[in-house]
Amino acid sequence: MNNLELINFLTFLNPVNADLRQRLIEIIKTEHIKKRHFLQQAGDPADRIWFLEKGYMMGYKWKEDRKVPYRFWNEQELILSAESFFLQKPTMEYIEAVNPSILKYITYEDLKLLSADFPEIHHYTQRIILDYEIFQEKRVYQFSANSALENYVILARNSPHVLRNVPVDNIAAFLGISRKTLNRIRAKTSQRSKNIPEGDV
Repeated sequence: MNNLELINFLTFLNPVNADLRQRLIEIIKTEHIKKRHFLQQAGDPADRIWFLEKGYMMGYKWKEDRKVPYRFWNEQELILSAESFFLQKPTMEYIEAVNPSILKYITYEDLKLLSADFPEIHHYTQRIILDYEIFQEKRVYQFSANSALENYVILARNSPHVLRNVPVDNIAAFLGISRKTLNRIRAKTSQRSKNIPEGDV
């Protein structure tokens, strides 16, 4: 399996010249992981940027003996804990495989060496950081401005893959509500539309 999918993704962020493309082909590695395998655990510095080729991932923190997800990753998306990776400080987050997955990755050390030889790599890291910050800002605004019902409808409309892959308890924690409240919301929305996918019970 080659590394073209990740390189094509980076090309979308910024053009990749032939020399940089060849170096990326050499340093990008592949890993196959099983369901419930951790990409990272709290207390460890994040040392890789991942690209999810196949599968599904969930990022979460523990709060009062409960997983509280903060993000889900679908196929063809980059995965990282930005602050931990770029500052090389311990993370407070877990990233876990919801399904068996195939990932491409670049290590922190390889990225440092790459940046020394190809200064333009900073364009990619700046774009990655910007996209991460925009995502966080949008989520904070959405959850503070909308009701639980509105947030569920937005999730179902914009990210139906979450409802297809993630257990109901984790979806409820992500939305900041109880499972009982989520079940009421699902019942209410199912009366309005039969096209919203349901999560696993």
